Amino acid sequence: MFQKILVPLDGSELASRVLDYLEPVLALEAASLVVLRVRPKGTPSPEGESDPLAARLASLNPKTPIKRIERQGDPAAEILAAAEEEGASLVALSTHGRTGLARLVRGSVAERVLRNAQTPVLLVNPFTESTSSRFERILVALDGSAGSLEALDLVSQLAPLYRAEVVLFHVGNPDYRLTEAGERQEDVRASEFRSSIAPQVARLEASGVKVKVEVLVEFGPSGQILAAVQREGIDLVALTTHGRAGVSRWIYGSVAEAVIRECRVPLLVKRVEASPRA
Repeated sequence: MFQKILVPLDGSELASRVLDYLEPVLALEAASLVVLRVRPKGTPSPEGESDPLAARLASLNPKTPIKRIERQGDPAAEILAAAEEEGASLVALSTHGRTGLARLVRGSVAERVLRNAQTPVLLVNPFTESTSSRFERILVALDGSAGSLEALDLVSQLAPLYRAEVVLFHVGNPDYRLTEAGERQEDVRASEFRSSIAPQVARLEASGVKVKVEVLVEFGPSGQILAAVQREGIDLVALTTHGRAGVSRWIYGSVAEAVIRECRVPLLVKRVEASPRA
């Protein structure tokens, strides 16, 4: 469960919008919030500085413990250090690109946090096209590996809090061969995928979550995921990255990178070790 949430803020109103998305989680009795402000090294806090964030924090659940930390140094390094030291179970931060990370260069704060974070990361685009700060429809991108199911584990905790519908989305490459029984390989793969995630679907439905499974056999999985976000009215995309170095191991044009850089809704990302196909 997301018991301790680290929120790095830079003092801007756009950055603080991430708090709007967290209210259902912070309403939990066991939840706590750590607010981190990182200033450039050698820059003391200005005397008499106004604190517009204080009023925003006061509007949250009054029972939520809130800890405020100020640090100096490299923002990404300080965010990662604070997440480890505080034992954060989620890092939630705003990006500043109009489409996910599309306008951020490699090595930016958000991308460096994604690359190295040991905890899940919630990325909120302040310019998102959605007018709601609630996750009413969550898409989980599944690539058929056991590792990708870890994104579903996260969503199974979030969905009941937001009363969200979950769309389990899988894209497989076309295979025009026929099986010995004369069936199309695409149909067999789609059936096998649905069977493989049946236990997860049953658990979600047992907790009161509405579930939709969508399997496509098309080329261009990243484009299909982004199209599904628009078509299905998705408010949050959950996915995993593979490899010890996370984003740094992706090649340009890879599925996860393309989705994260171009998606117009918030993302929940977890870094996992590469795993075999489920």
